[in-house]
Amino acid sequence: SFICSAAANVPKITMNLNLLSKTFGKKLQLHDFISYSFPNPGEINDLQKIAQCKTGFRAKYILEANKILSDKSLAELKHLPYLEAKQRLMQIPGIGSKVADCILLFAYGYKEAFPVDTWVSKVMKELYLQNEPKISKEKINSFGQNYFHHHPGYAQAYLFHWIRMRDKLKQI
Repeated sequence: SFICSAAANVPKITMNLNLLSKTFGKKLQLHDFISYSFPNPGEINDLQKIAQCKTGFRAKYILEANKILSDKSLAELKHLPYLEAKQRLMQIPGIGSKVADCILLFAYGYKEAFPVDTWVSKVMKELYLQNEPKISKEKINSFGQNYFHHHPGYAQAYLFHWIRMRDKLKQI
């Protein structure tokens, strides 16, 4: 699911995940409420159907990840040191540093992960890096991990939320 987050906003990601779930997942029903489970590894296996879920350039990466990943390989990640788990994820096509850190932080609880997207880059430059325009996301990632010591993942989540809410309030 985190592959859908590359170059996308929350409504787009939500739409992609709902369409993938409806296309490849299992139907879930409670009284009049109907939803669909997110598919298990190996179940997202048709490139044309993946593309019909409006995943764009991500379709081929989703298919490749589906071919590579299994319940076993996903379970093994939680037993690896952070950097080794991140490197293993980044070997999968379509998974770069940000997506790997998102997976490790939000799916596996690696608190040392510090995903850097556009929003986190903006807030880090503004609050900590003197609005340095040319600093790379990799350097922001390293700075965040070092600056926030044992809990950079928590800091990242708060900073992401804060900058989004502040900018929404400016629009009102």
